[in-house]
Amino acid sequence: MNYYLFAAYALVWTALFIYIFALHRKQEAIEKKLKDLAEK
Repeated sequence: MNYYLFAAYALVWTALFIYIFALHRKQEAIEKKLKDLAEK
């Protein structure tokens, strides 16, 4: 029973870190586009 609890926590934390990483990459792309627009 404890194995399933551990697996669930691991899955949730992994998904959370992947989501945060994806948001970080999107934020960097948006900042780059804004910088490019400001230079024009």
